[in-house]
Amino acid sequence: MYVGKNCLEFQQVPSCLGVRLDRTLSYKQHINEVKAKPNTVPLPGAGPHVTKVDTAINSVLQIVTGCLKPTPASYLPVLAGIAPANLRWDAATLTLARKAQKYYWHILHKATITSAPPGRLKSHHPYNKAVQEMLQSIPVDLFRDAWLAATWKQTWETAGPSHIQQYIRDPGGGVKGEEFPPYLWTLLNCLCTGIGSFKSSLKKWGLSDSAACKCGEPEQTAEHIITSCPLYSPPSEAGFFDLGPETRAWLHGTELAI
Repeated sequence: MYVGKNCLEFQQVPSCLGVRLDRTLSYKQHINEVKAKPNTVPLPGAGPHVTKVDTAINSVLQIVTGCLKPTPASYLPVLAGIAPANLRWDAATLTLARKAQKYYWHILHKATITSAPPGRLKSHHPYNKAVQEMLQSIPVDLFRDAWLAATWKQTWETAGPSHIQQYIRDPGGGVKGEEFPPYLWTLLNCLCTGIGSFKSSLKKWGLSDSAACKCGEPEQTAEHIITSCPLYSPPSEAGFFDLGPETRAWLHGTELAI
């Protein structure tokens, strides 16, 4: 095919606005390329395909935080100080919707202010419906970053009690121990999550014959180490809330290896 005197090169999977378009519009190659870049956030409303990207992001967060695979995925963004991907997508959608609503020349202006037609599939989440619900429920004077922080905290608080919530009350309050060497940050994260190479876990995974701690406790768990172990316990459990000087000194001097 020619345009003027220029011959257009045939491409099996052409790219349009950064999206790879295959002949069946399955987007498989595009998803695989995005997955290969774990620090890339997929477009809002990408549907079930984002699961592949989430898996890649979680793998990177496990490496960054030093957490083991059994660590719940919801813990990883909190430990890394990065809001969960789904909330970041919503925040990006909010910014886009507000801009499209404000400016008549915006390519999505009409779609933003017009009601969506009835959906034919339950799995279909049209842009119109999603952004209109978002614009109606979020106050105009609430900025994106403030909404993101408040929503993340609310989600964290309503997720139910867990070991990590004893030590991290506000997920967006900053990363604890980010200035530590990797091995100390890993130790801190394992103690806060309660998931690490504790004797009880090693026995459960078939990697140890005994779950007992060196102090004689039948089961060595994070809670035992933090609260009552005569050999390894920190100066105080409260020190894990703010990482005071005594707790920092204990982390640098402990012989605990998990």
